[in-house]
Amino acid sequence: GINSKLESAMCRETVLKRFVDTVKDDYDYVIIDTNPSLDNLPINALTASDKVVITVQAEPYAVEGMADLLRSINMVKRNLNHDLKIEGVLITMTNERTNLSKKITHEVRENFGGHIKVFDTTIPRCTKAAESTGIGESIFQYDPKGAATKAYEAFTKEVILNAEKEHKRHKSSYVR
Repeated sequence: GINSKLESAMCRETVLKRFVDTVKDDYDYVIIDTNPSLDNLPINALTASDKVVITVQAEPYAVEGMADLLRSINMVKRNLNHDLKIEGVLITMTNERTNLSKKITHEVRENFGGHIKVFDTTIPRCTKAAESTGIGESIFQYDPKGAATKAYEAFTKEVILNAEKEHKRHKSSYVR
């Protein structure tokens, strides 16, 4: 119901940003997970964010949907959040046993990897992940030793390692 509430809010694209700005100094990371639509909540999330991780399912039409999402991100960057950066693309719901999943993973890496980081980690399709979402529990609590949990842990490490490398790069460029 938040989309309908945001519809009538003053400066509706910045409601979430104003809230995040009040708490962000207390955290190293604030993660906002929204659906990939272009309603008010995802626009708010992009406006409030420093970086965006684009998730793309290893499903048909995923590559076409990415082009639409990239246009939306660029629109938000141009009009609402000039500092927004794309952290990378995370391929989800993969099934390494199927040719279709392998093909789509390859297409994402081929079509976008030249200008956007595509994370090495992929998240496998996993019934336990869907079950945990259904009961409102973290996959880390629901299935701590599962394949999806291990993949999300690897992805987290990859993001943190990239942030550390970026921090060192920026720090060394200021020293010169």
